[in-house]
This record gives sequence, structure tokens and C-alpha cells, in this order.
Amino acid sequence: MTEALIASLARIEGLRVISRTSAMRFKGVRRPLPEIAAELGVDGVIEGSVARSGERVRITAELIHAASDTHLWGESFDRDLSDVLTLQSEAARAIADQIRIKLTPKTRARLAESRRVNPEAYDAFLRGRFYANRRTEDSLRRGREFLNDAIAKDPTYALAHVGLADVNNLLGYFSYQAPGVAFPRAKAAARYALELDPQLGEAHTSLGYAHLYHDWDWAASEREFLLGIELSPSYLQAHLWYLNVLTARRRFEEALAQGAKCLELDPLSLIANLSIGWVLYFMREYARSAAEFEKGREMDPTFAPTRLNLGWTYLQMGRHAEAVGEFEAAAQLAAQTPTMVLTLAHGVAAAGDRARARVLLDAVLAQDRERYVPSYLAAIACEALGERERAWEWLERAVAERSHWLVMLDLEPRFDPFRDDPRWGGIRRAVGV
Repeated sequence: MTEALIASLARIEGLRVISRTSAMRFKGVRRPLPEIAAELGVDGVIEGSVARSGERVRITAELIHAASDTHLWGESFDRDLSDVLTLQSEAARAIADQIRIKLTPKTRARLAESRRVNPEAYDAFLRGRFYANRRTEDSLRRGREFLNDAIAKDPTYALAHVGLADVNNLLGYFSYQAPGVAFPRAKAAARYALELDPQLGEAHTSLGYAHLYHDWDWAASEREFLLGIELSPSYLQAHLWYLNVLTARRRFEEALAQGAKCLELDPLSLIANLSIGWVLYFMREYARSAAEFEKGREMDPTFAPTRLNLGWTYLQMGRHAEAVGEFEAAAQLAAQTPTMVLTLAHGVAAAGDRARARVLLDAVLAQDRERYVPSYLAAIACEALGERERAWEWLERAVAERSHWLVMLDLEPRFDPFRDDPRWGGIRRAVGV
């Protein structure tokens, strides 16, 4: 419910709303409210509770002036559970009125829209989002099951289709599933959500992601991201994913500005921190990139993507032993997925232990018929072992399967060893760089 109310408030222009990950870190924390507000950089705090009795649900919300810890307003909203979406919109509209945000007619009409939702579908949707937010392979697959269940119970529930699109996008991005399977499913779900609600910023954002990473269509991707930001100005995902297309197009300062916006919306977010280090990595500002990733590692040493990206950066800095250490930590945290083990094989080869690298590489490639093996990483690992022709076979396969990472073809330093080959120009043309 917290995430749903944040999503409603995020659609209001002129209002900066802290995203779920930062807000939820203070759930149940006994700290003075002014101190929490100062850490998040906000003027006001919404506190509240949700109570459900049978098919009735009540939201109680309070608006508090953060600096003085003064109660400004409070109200309760009661509805049948099937009207929970209307209840959320009413609460968001009331909060906007109390903080004197001037709503445009379009936004006010948007918040006044009313639709019923199957209570069981809504429950399945919340559970699906909960698991999807964990970002592991198992949690994404479980989240997908719940979201499919929500859609089966209420096929007209647009946000459930958005949730399904996002899960499939992430399964493709993290190479848990083949790009030719994951991204088309994401695109179909996002487009269906837009058929149900053309003004849903979240759906435009999901579609933009698939356009970028599967279609390699930079212009269509940017168009969708900008629509997503226009319709939901405080939707973190829109800014976070827009940063990707800006980076791919070498618009680095704009990308860093989006990263800064992400930190405004989610000051304690590991993903927001990761995104800034990621842009700096592609700028080849390795010392600055490493500093950002090290900051993220300090915030949460169990977050595998930070450890992985820090290892990439150390590798480019010639800090091979430290890179291997980060890759080993990431592989352990992520249950030895092909992505992590192939990256470790590359790092071990770069560090000079070719025997171990070959064992790691062959163990992953032997799984190729059983599960998806990311071709671009196989190519990079083979090249690090000096197996150039085998590396090119995997790189050409990556193009054929529309591997998502090829949008960074001209920026990724791990592709540097391929650039002096006459075949490189053909790869660039195929990707449309």
C-alpha cells in the first residue's frame, strides 16, 4: 500500500516524492521525525496505517511538518476492497490539497478517475511487486507468478500488466532468461497496459526499456521514457532507466543529472548509487566510478550488482586481485548464475590464472542447452583466454539473439580487444550504433 500511494503521489507535478526503498528503511525505526526528514531531504512526512476487515479497508493518513514535528492534517478513508484504487487516489488528492500543490486539470482528473479491482487480483499484485523488488532470479520468477495470477483474476488491471512487463525486462537484463523471450514478453505486457490506460507513465517507462535493450531503438526508447517522466514526474524507475539511453548515446552529463535526480527521489537507494558509478565507468572515469561503487558496498555488502560493477572497474584499473575478490563475492551472493561465473572467468583470466578460468568457462558453457548463457559474456571470457575465433562466434551469436548489452558496444571497455578486428565494423552496423 505504501508503494501504491507513492505511485499516486509521484504523478503530481511540482511534488518531489521519496521512493519506496528509502522510505521503507524507516519503517518501525524509532528515531526523531526531524532527523529522518533531514536525512531524506524532505519538508513533510506522511505517516499512516492500513487496516483490513473482511472486504473493507481503511487508510489512515497524517501529514506532519517535518522540522517542527507538528501535526498538520489527518483523515481516514474507508472503502470496499474492490474500490482500493479509488481510495488511494482520494488519499493522494487530499494530501496534495493540504500541501497546497496546485493540480493541473489533467492531474486532478487523473486522480479523480475511479475503477474497481478484484480484491484477490490486488492482493496478488502486491505480492508480485514485493518479490520483484528483490531482483534475484528466484524472486523475479516468483513475482511473475503472482502477477500472472493478478492478471488472470482481473485482465483489465493495467498496473498488473506493468508489473509483468518490468519482471520480464529484468529477467532479460540480468540474463536470467534469453533476450528473445524476456523482452518481447515485456513489450507485449507494456503495450497491453497502455491499451487499458494510455496515460500510465509506468507503462511508457516499461516499453521504453524494451525498446532500448531489445529493439536497439534509441529514439523510440527516449520518447517513451520522456512520456513516463511527464506523466509520473517522481517515478524513480523512469529517471533510472532514462539514464541508460542517455549513456548509450554518450550524453554523459545528462545521464549524470538523471542519476542525481534518482538520488533526490531515493537518497538511500543502492540502485541510484549504482547508476552514477555505472555512467562514470562508461566515461572511463574509473577512480570516480570505483568510489561510487565502494560507497554502495559500504551501504550493503550483500548487494551483488554493486560487487559485480566494482569488480569491472577494478579490472580496468589493473587491480586484478581485488577485481577477482569482488567477482567471487558477487557469484556467491547471486547463487553462481552464468552471468556471475562468466564474469569471474574473465577476471581470473585477466589476473593470469588461465587454468582456473578455463574450468569456470567450460562449466558454464556446458549448461548452454539447459539454461540461457549470455553470449556477450561468453565472448568476453573467451577473448580473455586468447581464444579469439571462439570469442567471435559467441559475439556474432550475441548479435543474432539481440543481446541487450550490445547497446553499449562502443562504450564497454571489455569490448576493446575486439576493436582492431576487421569484423568489428559489421557488428557495429548490425547493432545500429
